[in-house]
Amino acid sequence: WESMWMLKAFDRSVKDAINVDGVEQVTTPTPYNIVQLAGRLIASLPRIEVPSSSAEDDDDEASEKRERWLNALWERTNRQQRTDVVANAAWQSLVRGRHAFEIKWVKEELPKRLQEKRLPILIRTLDPFNVGTRSGAYYTEYAFHKWETSRLQVKQWFPQIRFKDLGRRRRLSVKEEDEEVTCIDFWWLDDEGAVWNAIIVEEQFGKQPAKTEYPDIPIIEGYGDTAPLGNELYKGVSILHPLKEMWPYECRLASQLGTGMLYNYLPIITLKSNRVGEDVEIKPGGFYRLGMEDSLEMVQPNVNMPLAQSVLGMVDAAIQTSTFPGVMYGQQPGQVQAGYAVNILANQAMGRVAQVRNNLEATIELVNEIALGLVEAFAGKEGVQVWGTEEGSGAIYHETLTKADIGGYYENNVTLIPEVVQDEALKITLMMQMIDKGILSRETGRDKYINMALPRDEALRVETEMALMGELAPKAQLKALQKRFPDTWEVLIAGTQYEQIAQQEAQMQAEKEGAGQEGMPPPEVLAAI
Repeated sequence: WESMWMLKAFDRSVKDAINVDGVEQVTTPTPYNIVQLAGRLIASLPRIEVPSSSAEDDDDEASEKRERWLNALWERTNRQQRTDVVANAAWQSLVRGRHAFEIKWVKEELPKRLQEKRLPILIRTLDPFNVGTRSGAYYTEYAFHKWETSRLQVKQWFPQIRFKDLGRRRRLSVKEEDEEVTCIDFWWLDDEGAVWNAIIVEEQFGKQPAKTEYPDIPIIEGYGDTAPLGNELYKGVSILHPLKEMWPYECRLASQLGTGMLYNYLPIITLKSNRVGEDVEIKPGGFYRLGMEDSLEMVQPNVNMPLAQSVLGMVDAAIQTSTFPGVMYGQQPGQVQAGYAVNILANQAMGRVAQVRNNLEATIELVNEIALGLVEAFAGKEGVQVWGTEEGSGAIYHETLTKADIGGYYENNVTLIPEVVQDEALKITLMMQMIDKGILSRETGRDKYINMALPRDEALRVETEMALMGELAPKAQLKALQKRFPDTWEVLIAGTQYEQIAQQEAQMQAEKEGAGQEGMPPPEVLAAI
């Protein structure tokens, strides 16, 4: 599957194909385009909702705080990792058929200067080929991550390691420093549910087995297109799996077409002559006088292009049926496509990646649970502060989450459905008509019919604007003029309705100040006090 994404359809290079065998070698970008389109149908930033643990108002505030913190956590993670972590996991699911996350508390492992500046929680994707997990019917029993690194790096991490082929005292040479060794980060649960950890380096313990405060095993493996089979290979299937035989055939067919066109445009020309020692080069624009006994022959094969094109169309139709319709990649300028039909195709495309998206959402929910557990276990009273961007309004906010805000409640719901631009004019028109007739409320219209993220206080904003557009409009406009022109606003409003409003407000302010002074003691009493 990964070789298909890398567009490795042939074992030889294009140069060898044309120079050695005289044939064209055409590789279509179909697998790469499919993965790119599928990745666009999975949002790169998760939309996280946290339910309240009870019906109390305090719980609603705490759940909203956890929700804002988790959303900001992923945004900050992308900035800190300098990559799109969710998009990386989506690529793994689409191409390799599975994905893997690691989430750890790393504050104490950072340099002191960075401990207060960097996010103390590390979230990253791991290579699924190097991750193993054992999950029972109820929970994950153990998980490990295997990787290779240089001996020098191992000695920096674990100075106590002694490589068997070097003796106990000899230092590493430059060549030996670059040699790679295998490390295994192993996590498991004991009978009481506590999480243990050890790191193994070439059959030695780089880190001795130790009980940790982790709420769960911090290595999580998930799948792409899943199948309930015992074969480990087919538990997670790539979106490219249906193209396993079809795409190489498409490339071979396209190569045959290219070769046919090559010989059709550039036929084989031979010269028959009795003269010896003369080289004749046939080329465009060249001139050569033939003798009475000389003759030219042109071999031009009769290529059945319509038949080849019909077979290629059949192959392309099979590929679209198993993946995405061609219209989803965009239309040529001037082509007209019905908006309703495009919406149907877009919904079908979203359904094609629904299983991959659902599995990835479930994995991210578990990552969020572990993140909340890490804050409870390691953050202390000061908690963990992150900053993020409000999805609807785009405003930047800071959120600090403490152990008291979590209270052992880790539930969350993750959505990775992106905002796909569609022709929704008919749907929105119908919504507006139902609101006008009193069949539908404005709140339901905003929540169910508008395919875009709105600010949390959108209803409050609408009601405020409606009030300011009514009887409060002149007062709001006067306040705007006073703020915009603090020195000349009195001259600007002279002779207008705003002057009367200003006089009324000044009179009301004077009466209010006078009423406040009536109950005050005389000045001499105030001075004595």
